Amino acid sequence: MDRRLMTLAVAMVLVYVGPRATVVGVATPPQLEARLAPHLVTEPLPAGPGILDNSTCGGHGDVYYNTLDNRTFTYPSPVEKYGVMILPWIGNPWWVMTEHELHGAPNATRIKEVYVKCPTDIYFRATLGGRVNLYYWDGAAWVPIATAGLPANFPPPDGTAWVYGTPKYFKIDCNMAPYMFVTVYRHRVVIHAHGEWAVGGPYAVRGICADFNGNPGNDCVDLEAPPPLPAWKPFLI
Repeated sequence: MDRRLMTLAVAMVLVYVGPRATVVGVATPPQLEARLAPHLVTEPLPAGPGILDNSTCGGHGDVYYNTLDNRTFTYPSPVEKYGVMILPWIGNPWWVMTEHELHGAPNATRIKEVYVKCPTDIYFRATLGGRVNLYYWDGAAWVPIATAGLPANFPPPDGTAWVYGTPKYFKIDCNMAPYMFVTVYRHRVVIHAHGEWAVGGPYAVRGICADFNGNPGNDCVDLEAPPPLPAWKPFLI
C-alpha cells in the first residue's frame, strides 16, 4: 500500500475508535441479569442483628475476601462462575459482581473484571489487569470512560451515578441512600456500604460481602450466630 494511503487509513481508524470506542465479546448487562435471575428472592429477611458500623468489604488478588463484618476468607472462585459480591435481599435494583481468571498455581484464580449496577439500570464494567479501565453501558455496548473527563455523571449528560478517577483507580458512586459506592484498583474491588444495608428486613443484603456461613438460604450478616460458624462459601452464579 502507498505510504500516504496507509497514513490516511490509520487516521481513519483512529477517528473511528476515539471517544466512542466500544468493547464487544464480554458479558453484557442482559446476560448478567439472566444469570442472576434464578437466584433472586422476594421474601424479606426476618429482623437482623441491628445496624453495623459503616462498613467495607471486598475481593483482593488471588482471591481472598473481606466481609462486611471484617472476616477474611480465601477462596479460588472458578473462572466459569461470576461472584456476587453484594445485592439487596429483595430483587436486584443494584449489585456488584466479579469475574475471575486463572493465575499462578493450578486452579488458582484472581479477580479479572468487576461489574456494577446502580439504580436505575446504570451499569459499569471495570477491567483490573496491569491498569484499571472503566466502561459504562450505553444500552448497546460498553463505552470507555477516560479519566481526563472525570468527575462526571453517568449516563451522560445528567445521569444519577457519579464516577471519579485517577490512572490508578476509579470510584463509582451510585448516589444511593443509604450510601453504597465501589472503588476498583488493580485486581482489587472494595465496596463501601452504609451500616443500614447489613440489617435484616428491607435493608438486608446478600452476597459474598454478607455470607460467611455457607447457607444460601441465610447468606446475610448475622453477628449473633453461635460459634463455631459453618464453613464459608461465596455466592457464585
